[in-house]
Amino acid sequence: MSGASKIVKTLLVSLLAVFLLVFVGYQIYSAVYSPYHTETVSELTHENKIELNGMFLRSEENVTAAHKGYIVHYLYSDGQKVGAGGTVAELYASESDVVNYEKIKELKNLLSLLEESQDQSSVLVTNADQINTQINNKIKEYSQAVYNNDADAIERCKNDLQVLLNRRNIITEKETDFNDYISQVKKEIKTLEGKIKNALKSVYAQKNGNFVISADGFEKTAQYSKLSSLSAAEIEKFINDEAPQSVADNTIGKLITDFDWHYVFMLPIDDSEYHKKIKAGTSLKIRFPDISEKPVNVIVSSVALSEEEGKMAVFVKSNQMTGKFCSARREKAELIFSSVKGYRVPKSAIRIVDGEQGVYVVIGQQMMFRKVDVIFEGNDYVVCSAANGSGTLKPFDDVIVKGTDLYDGKTI
Repeated sequence: MSGASKIVKTLLVSLLAVFLLVFVGYQIYSAVYSPYHTETVSELTHENKIELNGMFLRSEENVTAAHKGYIVHYLYSDGQKVGAGGTVAELYASESDVVNYEKIKELKNLLSLLEESQDQSSVLVTNADQINTQINNKIKEYSQAVYNNDADAIERCKNDLQVLLNRRNIITEKETDFNDYISQVKKEIKTLEGKIKNALKSVYAQKNGNFVISADGFEKTAQYSKLSSLSAAEIEKFINDEAPQSVADNTIGKLITDFDWHYVFMLPIDDSEYHKKIKAGTSLKIRFPDISEKPVNVIVSSVALSEEEGKMAVFVKSNQMTGKFCSARREKAELIFSSVKGYRVPKSAIRIVDGEQGVYVVIGQQMMFRKVDVIFEGNDYVVCSAANGSGTLKPFDDVIVKGTDLYDGKTI
């Protein structure tokens, strides 16, 4: 082969390589690059709300006992209901006594349930259908007790349910009796009792109420009956500056003796005119973010208004006596005046076509125009009302936020 032929062949090979490189590069570019940028529509609940700083008020009485040198073992958690005379705590001289007393208590309860379960007067007159009906009814009763956060009723239902299940085992002949179990339990109780060196001391509730295992020093001052007669300025000073009183060393908890708690907060009297919507008896919705994301329905008890100072103190109440609502004191809150569910859409996706406001969504290989109704406008997004039916914007639609030459039905 001549030198000229070799040069031509080399050039052809080089040109082919360049062509292939350009072709492959273009295919990759076409696959990766898109002249349109999209974002996904998400559901959003927009709330018309204002932030608050306030304070919980409750009718409370401290529970006291000489417990120096003892280990305090609480029988109730924050917010649980207790009856007058109920044991809220037990005092033990040592950790080993705590363990042994608890085991004895559990075993004695088990012993009582086993003996009740084989009570012949009940077993002989009850058939399987009756037992199953009683079990179903007891499960419903237990669910209601859990819903009401009634610790006594929960424990009672659990015990009753265990007895019914044991009786069903006897009726269906899965068990003949529980005598062997009973003998074993009695033996274990006697062994444990021999290990205990010091008698326990019990602490009782003096009244009906909701028990809380701590005190914060505001029990005698942060009360609705004392603050509701003050001026708006005095109430604001109390919320912001009032210091707690010292808590006695023998305090082991407290009882909330009223059915409701109150929350007091300040509200400005300004051009927003929110204050005009609030008066005694008004229903409001408040969220306490550090307690629960779920808003609480409350009723306005009273209002202390000071137009000269441009502020008002608002007292609201609720009977939701659970957990942190029984122990919280100074808490931030959100007063929610209204809320609406819709779709969060980037502002850059909004277009005006023939005088109609809407967005372009990508469906398969086509862009489609969807009309929208903007109900709220944020810094970089809008909230559009949710609509049903075909041809409407839907959650998880991909809307075009960047692109040119957009029109309905265009293939992309």
